[in-house]
Amino acid sequence: MRYGKQTLRASAMIALAIPNVLAACATNENQGARSMFEPQAAALERYDRSSANYRQCVLTNEANPNRCEWQRNLMEADHRQLHASLQQK
Repeated sequence: MRYGKQTLRASAMIALAIPNVLAACATNENQGARSMFEPQAAALERYDRSSANYRQCVLTNEANPNRCEWQRNLMEADHRQLHASLQQK
């Protein structure tokens, strides 16, 4: 009889978890799914994030902007990816 109770508990847990999984898929809360289905939106988010990081670095290092070279390169690479993803559409 104990086996039946454990099976019932597992079935109840699965039944309660399914709506949450479906809701996450439906709203694209999963970044991986969003990148796969909306490459332009993902590229725009990456570009926005990298440009904000670069601007923050420049503000922080006004005396030596060469310290922000890495962030600038990342921002430019993300800009190229964004441009390429918009060309595909």
